[in-house]
Amino acid sequence: MSKHSRYLPLNKLEAGMVLADDLLDKMGHVLLPAGVSLTDATIKAIAHHDVHLLSIVAEAGEQKVDAEELQRQLKRIDYLFRHATEEGAMQTLKQFVVHYREGLAS
Repeated sequence: MSKHSRYLPLNKLEAGMVLADDLLDKMGHVLLPAGVSLTDATIKAIAHHDVHLLSIVAEAGEQKVDAEELQRQLKRIDYLFRHATEEGAMQTLKQFVVHYREGLAS
């Protein structure tokens, strides 16, 4: 998922939303490429492929919500790793998870 996208369930999709990532079927074949603008017919067709969530490009106003969500996730990570020592495998894992959530993972 790109930095400026979010996952939405099918029942929250609307015509005009833009697909952020390629939509693949169970075999890995591309059903829809990233950048496609969804239509009502496309959304109905997607339901027949057992897809439950889609990565949708986030609009400018939604990026604030993404920042709030990131802060919530980082607080949750701190809680989950509250017993991690200053050094060690748990601290390293925590750093990887934080970098992933912040979009810094390579």
